[in-house]
Amino acid sequence: MYRQVFGYLGLSMELRYTCRGYDQDLVIFSMKRDPRIFSSGETSNIRCVSPSSSNYPDGDHYWWIGDVMVTMPMFACYRREGCKCPRIHDASPGRLGVLDNTKYLNHREQFSAKLTISDACEVSGDISKSTVDNFFLLLIRYPQNPIFFSRFSPAHNKNEPVELTDLNCVQEGDKYVWNHGHVKIADFIEMTLLSDEECGCDDLYTINGIEATRVEGSCNVFRVTAPDSSFFIMMSDDTGSEYIPMTNSLPWDVSIAQMTCVNKSWYYSGHQMTAPDYKCPCEEILYSQDIASYTLDKDTCRLNLSCANEKTLRITSTNNDPMTFSPGSPIDIQCAKQPATAGVNCN
Repeated sequence: MYRQVFGYLGLSMELRYTCRGYDQDLVIFSMKRDPRIFSSGETSNIRCVSPSSSNYPDGDHYWWIGDVMVTMPMFACYRREGCKCPRIHDASPGRLGVLDNTKYLNHREQFSAKLTISDACEVSGDISKSTVDNFFLLLIRYPQNPIFFSRFSPAHNKNEPVELTDLNCVQEGDKYVWNHGHVKIADFIEMTLLSDEECGCDDLYTINGIEATRVEGSCNVFRVTAPDSSFFIMMSDDTGSEYIPMTNSLPWDVSIAQMTCVNKSWYYSGHQMTAPDYKCPCEEILYSQDIASYTLDKDTCRLNLSCANEKTLRITSTNNDPMTFSPGSPIDIQCAKQPATAGVNCN
């Protein structure tokens, strides 16, 4: 169903438009060209210009959309049926060099990522356009850092569609947004396939008996082994500013989608990391004077503590409900990054 579109020309001779509803797209029809569709909130860059070229009569003005001239454009708003979330756009070549938070990736080879979105907002991607064996599926947004959504290695079959199960369409008030897991991505999203053939970074430094070796055929995918399966492996830089929670099912091939080597430096989620390593980052916790014993084994990342006078142990934190352990109860406390400081006391 088509709706009325409201537009006007500003002093810069750029067309501004407004559709009535958030779930409506702007559709532009023109002679000899396929319709152009712009999601609500997207800048279409529609301009009335007089080209300085001998191919055009002096003083004549023409409509341009982006870098394409259109003849007799017609505008309408179209209410989206099926999935209500905004369209995810295929990033144009050179797009990475335009945005401040992706310029460091501009030298990488880029390929088209064709997406299919079902009426139920299930998203799948066609990755067959990549001509390299190591590459990313990259979500571009601004001003936030891009999301390295998936990493692919030579073991992947590029002819099989990829299900993007971490993309969820959720309703926020009167509009619909894309979430990555439980976090909103952005109002406007672009996607591309990005080469990850770049090498030259140092091996990862490891401690506590953990080993990380590169998987054959890739510079940035590692096989990680630990002394026993009880390890919850994290990754951090030497400042402790970035932690990547890993699985405790080891050994396995670690394909950290957010990590890549750029100009001989490791980057994670757009942040340059100095001296990254795999480790168990155990930190001190707060505890009351009633704790009779407190031992943190940094080799196994396990905490042992007990209360005096047969008191009940109580563990509190700002992001979880309190937990209590009666005297003599087994307590399995392992080291993991927490979003808030935790404390323990005896009652």
